[in-house]
Amino acid sequence: MSVLAIRKWVETSTSEYTDLKLSLGFIVATLFAAEFTRLCVKWVLKDPQGLTRRLIMECLAAGEMCGACFELCVIADNYGIWMYAVTLYAMCLWWAIFWNDATACPYTHVEDFVSGHSGFNMTVLIILIEILGGIAAYPLYVKKFWLYKFIPIHAQRIYRNRCPADLTLPAWQGALVEGVGTCICQLCGRVMGKFNWKLSALVVNFVNVSLVVAAWELSGGYYNPVLATALQYNCGEVSRTTHFTVYWGGAIGGSILSVLLWNHRTVHYYLMYGPPKPKTE
Repeated sequence: MSVLAIRKWVETSTSEYTDLKLSLGFIVATLFAAEFTRLCVKWVLKDPQGLTRRLIMECLAAGEMCGACFELCVIADNYGIWMYAVTLYAMCLWWAIFWNDATACPYTHVEDFVSGHSGFNMTVLIILIEILGGIAAYPLYVKKFWLYKFIPIHAQRIYRNRCPADLTLPAWQGALVEGVGTCICQLCGRVMGKFNWKLSALVVNFVNVSLVVAAWELSGGYYNPVLATALQYNCGEVSRTTHFTVYWGGAIGGSILSVLLWNHRTVHYYLMYGPPKPKTE
């Protein structure tokens, strides 16, 4: 569909959900374009364990996630948190199916490093690649779509001098929210990873989205440093130090805490099997 056709459709549509349809169309196009690119990368780079392929997949996943979430924020502004949550849940299920080993999330690689499954240099390299993919999504992709100004909010977001900050708490409280949420997400993923992957994806992503909704008016509930940096860095009156404390320090701290709790014998048993049953004589 051409730009003129889309503009004519938007201008002549009488539906109150025209903006929603356009935003969902952009998100769906983003997901399909990213998946097509993944298939091309797999066709060219055959080795699934190859470093080049892994880095490209992580960069692509981070760009896809951030690009789609920029438009997801438009849905939240226009239609509220619950439409945002439903759309986010559907996106998370898509990523659970198609991302394979990519995570687009720095603390998963920090966990691998802490657990001795990855070296320091590799961990830093992958995180830098994810940051690159995330921050490139807006200027190279999202902004070009918003410049067409199909709907008013796109124009408002482009020409607004500064994005509003989602963080409404002091730094330590925001870091606590992001840290606790991340810890719960990671522990839930580990517990459900012992079961059927389809059931695991449904439950884990429901928990994740529920935690996002719970923290929506506190820190934004990002639970992903790359996503938070792409969407929130330099927003509002939040200083850079506060941003990194909340969205990087909080999330990574919560992730490491989840590893420590998971490796603790008593906590691990409790999470997997529930409270120990009292011995009967």
